[in-house]
Parts: sequence; C-alpha cells; structure tokens
Amino acid sequence: MIKNDVWIGDEAMFLGGSVVENGCVIGARSLVPPNFKSEPYGVYVGSPARLVRFRFSEKIRELLLQLEWWNMPLNWLRVENDKFLLNLARMAEGAAIDVLQGLIESKKQMLKKSRG
Repeated sequence: MIKNDVWIGDEAMFLGGSVVENGCVIGARSLVPPNFKSEPYGVYVGSPARLVRFRFSEKIRELLLQLEWWNMPLNWLRVENDKFLLNLARMAEGAAIDVLQGLIESKKQMLKKSRG
C-alpha cells in the first residue's frame, strides 16, 4: 500500500505486504522488504530500504498529517495554492509551522461552511 504525498525513485522494488506512509521518499533502486512499514515523511534508501532521515521536524510532520491536504476538495487547494508552492524544508521552522497552522484553520473553516 502506498499512501499519499509519496515520491518513489526509479527502479525501486517493493516486496509483498509493504506499507509506505504519507509523505515518504523511497530512493532509486531501493529494495523495500516484505511487510515493511515506514514512518510518515521518512526518507528510505538502500537494499533493504532503511530510514536515513526525516523530511521535516516532528512538529511539522504532525501538522502535515493533521492537515491531510490530499483529502481536501480541489477548489480549496486552488484557493490555498500559493501556500503549497512554499518550500517548507527551506523555511525557518517557526514560519513553516505558521503556514501549516494557517492551512489547518482554513481547512476547519471550509469544512464548517460545507456542513452548513
């Protein structure tokens, strides 16, 4: 099972029962072993694939998982598009947290409106 917001490098091989969590990177030519379970937003490389680092700090990973932007309607993504063009990995952590908290608040407001 490959979840959302995942990047898979060329010629990566997946053996049965693997679960690649949201936001992961699987390096080129990595071998993902049977019954493998990744951590969200982890970077995995090698044969067998192993965690080498996380894409973001723990706080940012928590906020991204709370945001679940991949479950939002396209019209919301269009409205918030400018924030999705930002490179969270290159921003100061506080600024990235502010962006994500703003998106989470926008998501809550949009969901509240849709419920009537």
